[in-house]
Formats: sequence, structure tokens, C-alpha cells
Amino acid sequence: MKKLVTSAVLTLLIAASSFAAGENKVNSKAASNFLLEFKDAKNVNWKSTENYVKVSFILNDKNMDAFYDLDGNKIATSSNIAMDKLPTSAKRAFAKKFADYTFKEAIQFDGVEDTAYYISAENEAQSLLLKVSAEGFVSVLKNVRK
Repeated sequence: MKKLVTSAVLTLLIAASSFAAGENKVNSKAASNFLLEFKDAKNVNWKSTENYVKVSFILNDKNMDAFYDLDGNKIATSSNIAMDKLPTSAKRAFAKKFADYTFKEAIQFDGVEDTAYYISAENEAQSLLLKVSAEGFVSVLKNVRK
């Protein structure tokens, strides 16, 4: 009975997503993998591109995204994260190298092989987008002068 209900939910999920997206077809393996891992997800929204499938959803009152390759294998997940929830090494790297910047927001990006944090920060002169590894290595991805 449980398999029947799961199959029915999966079928409805795929049908609803395909209908809502028009030509934006949802990969059935990605849909199945998503349903297995994020069974309590709400407000699920699928988007297919020529290179990947993105699923935006809410899980435990948290906005999240999951990314799948075209074969349906999970590539990564991402979600906003508060500064105080960043790993100590990432907080220290930010504080040491960018002490004169104000933290704006951060996104945790959990890839298949590693985790990275993307931080936006600004001061009076410029806005930055930083990539900080879990080990504390910092890269400036974007620097916009005001």
C-alpha cells in the first residue's frame, strides 16, 4: 500500500510539474530522488534547463533549492544561512580579511564533494560576493564599486 501511495504521489508530482512548466519536462529519476530525500517538502517548483534541473521548495520552514543533472542525479542543495551558523573557520576568514565590511547574507551550497559558503558583504565603497570554503579559504567572485 505504501508503494502504491508513493507511486501515486510521484505520478501526481511529475504530472503537475509538467503541466505547470509546459515544455519544461521534469526528469522522472530526479523527481523520484527528490521525493525520497525531501518527502516533507512543500511548495515544490521545478525548473529544467539544458544543463540541469532545479527544484525550489520549503522544508522545515526553510527555503531551499536542489539541483540535479540531466540523468536525475543530485548535484547539490543550497539554502540561506545566518552568519552565526557559518563554520568557525569561515567566520574567522571573513572577519580577518573583510573586517571593514558589513555582512549582508550567506548561502550554504552543499555539493556532492564539498560545501562552500557564498557571502555578500559591503562597505561604503564597494559590494562583494565571496566564496568561502569550509576550511576558510576565501575567493572574491564579484567586486562592485559604488
